[in-house]
Amino acid sequence: MEANNSGKGFKRRLTDPDWCSIPSSSNTSENGYLDEQLSYSHHEIKPCTSEWTRGTLQNLSITPILDEIHSPYELIDMAFSESYLMLLDPKIDERVSQCRERIMCRSPLQRIDIDDIEKLNKNVSYNLLFEIGEGMNYMKVNEWDVAPTWNVIDIIEDRLFHVYGESFTERLIDIFIILKSGDKNVSEHRYQALFQSFIGALGLSTFGDPDVIGREILIGDVQVNSVPNIVFPCFGHSDESMKIMAVCKVKKNFNGHEEFSSAAKRRRVQTVNHLDDNLIGQHGGELLTHFKMSQNLHGLLGFVVQKTWVTFTYLRFTKKQYEKIVSGDESSKESCPEIYYSRPYNYLSIGDRNEILGPLLKLGFIQSTPISNH
Repeated sequence: MEANNSGKGFKRRLTDPDWCSIPSSSNTSENGYLDEQLSYSHHEIKPCTSEWTRGTLQNLSITPILDEIHSPYELIDMAFSESYLMLLDPKIDERVSQCRERIMCRSPLQRIDIDDIEKLNKNVSYNLLFEIGEGMNYMKVNEWDVAPTWNVIDIIEDRLFHVYGESFTERLIDIFIILKSGDKNVSEHRYQALFQSFIGALGLSTFGDPDVIGREILIGDVQVNSVPNIVFPCFGHSDESMKIMAVCKVKKNFNGHEEFSSAAKRRRVQTVNHLDDNLIGQHGGELLTHFKMSQNLHGLLGFVVQKTWVTFTYLRFTKKQYEKIVSGDESSKESCPEIYYSRPYNYLSIGDRNEILGPLLKLGFIQSTPISNH
């Protein structure tokens, strides 16, 4: 069940570390997926994660948890412990709260409230989008007196975040023009750019396709390649290698409009039904292949973007579990890694957007912290 606050009371689903020890044989269900106790052959693993399915993850004993949903704050709490965040910045939650309140009260972004982007031309005018972009372009979070304790001179351009609202609304205007022409085929790249400009307005830095470099890992004797649409980098580690905070998969279709058409319906959602088996497998493969680049030793955060709907994800993982998977060691008694999901949030809808402002701002503060403070 989704919670509205942080996940301090989150309970682990699995108490028996041997629950998913891989048996010598397994049964196949009618839908073609292997049953709960699974063995696998490396020859069943496709060399590109874009070809993976939920069944691929199950064959690797990675369990997508689809019968419950978690709030974005719960997933962030899984990724970053309270003690870690206290060392990072003891006042991080206070700063996030201050930023969120100021955005909700003062940002022109709050004039955008769109349930379905394909009906954009019926909800908002070109002139309104232009006015919003101009207004957002002059807002800078550091001017709101919520700067962190470290010296802001160390931050690029002497500020923690820069609100790139003009870029966000320019992207919206671009989509507005396409939809107004009667063309409903907005490309995935446009949805990717729109999402990047939205989270950029909240302080998050990203690399997007085609600037993302593919990652390769060896699973048994299969060389697996993966290229997510977006990565969230963390620079400056002492080993001079780039670490990442999250990866993101972007799709131009979303089939859950009816299920999530109202706030009341969204609150009743308790399971993950908006991601199909292919998308679950593809995103899970990206999380797996990029795990060793994670700044967090116990997993990797992720996002799935479908049009303007964003789902937060988290792969709970350990180095030993990773080694078990890539080696195919069926004698290992390591517990199975799991992937957790939030419900989807439409960042163009004011209600959903206000719910994810805090989590995204918090990730922005975490990402922007100088390495010396880590």
